[in-house]
Amino acid sequence: MDGSSRSLSVVPEAVIEYFDLGAIRSIEQLRSDSTSAALKLVSESGRWFLKRHRPGKTFKQLQLEIAIQLRLKATGFLYIASFKPGLDGEYCLSHDGTFWSVQDLVDAYSAFDWTDPLGAGGWSREHCFRAGAALAQLHWFGQFCLALQENWDLAGSISGSVLGSIPGWFDSALVRAEPVAAGNPSSESVLLHIARSKAPLAALLGETLAEIEGWNADHQNPVLLVHGDYHPGNTLFTGSDLRAIIDFDYAHLESAVYDLGYAAIMFCTRAGGSLTDLQNEDPLLAADLESQIFNQEFFTALIAGYRQSLSRIARGSLGEKISRAVESDLLLNAYARIACYLILLWALDEHRLGTGGQLADAARVTVRALNTLQWLSTSRC
Repeated sequence: MDGSSRSLSVVPEAVIEYFDLGAIRSIEQLRSDSTSAALKLVSESGRWFLKRHRPGKTFKQLQLEIAIQLRLKATGFLYIASFKPGLDGEYCLSHDGTFWSVQDLVDAYSAFDWTDPLGAGGWSREHCFRAGAALAQLHWFGQFCLALQENWDLAGSISGSVLGSIPGWFDSALVRAEPVAAGNPSSESVLLHIARSKAPLAALLGETLAEIEGWNADHQNPVLLVHGDYHPGNTLFTGSDLRAIIDFDYAHLESAVYDLGYAAIMFCTRAGGSLTDLQNEDPLLAADLESQIFNQEFFTALIAGYRQSLSRIARGSLGEKISRAVESDLLLNAYARIACYLILLWALDEHRLGTGGQLADAARVTVRALNTLQWLSTSRC
């Protein structure tokens, strides 16, 4: 079997028929792991982006994710690729326990791998500026998306803030990680260090959540539609031009600064430290943290792009409240710390802990998150 045949075999015939894709000319696998896959497909009907969604997602969850993107596009938001409906008008198909969807292919690629910041290559301040500008537009257009009442109440279906759930998620992740350490020497120092640091990590998380709750209450910080996972892998560029934002799996209702703080970590930090940096007596995230942890030039560009874009489109009291929130260094720093905990949760996911190939990546990303978290706990981004 040649490479083309092997690629073709990953797309079930039922998917090709349901979305009426026609004769297949070529398929390129863009991304694949144990939970999902993304493919570029060229057929007689056009050029398509196929996605096999992660297991465990329900039809209603996927409907909501697609509805959010369709409605964002309907409000005038430019960075959404159109979805292709199936034969019965639905935008997703369940096949063998997994859901598939099809979108127009955008000839653009992720310009940066957030799990490997040292390999950034062509990543630049211009990428950061445009990513920030697009994020502001997503937040602003999102309010109009929520106001649309086609078919069902979109606003009433989207999940609310996840902040209150993070402590429980983190505790559960630590429980899963502890037994893995003994059988995986390459990750042992990282996982054991996290286990030893459980108390100070939990304390810092509690302090951070209290800071956010207090600021939001004092300043009436508005709740908006947020992407929930705004990292470089979910922004597609052609050169330095942003073409599309993808993967709205974690979209929910939250402060705009949730996305902005997350983006600050994902777009603007460099890998710092190594596994051996964690082997010392300091129980809270010790490493040799110099200025290389945070790329200030990238961060300045990201924030400037967001604020300039918001100032052009935001109006009224809502615009003023969003602007006040994103201009708060204290709030941005707190949400950036939350992002570090979310990165730790990603690294401690059971799929990565149970897979040898991904375990090394998880350990490296964990070190990065721990280093950044310590730096943020004593600095202001």
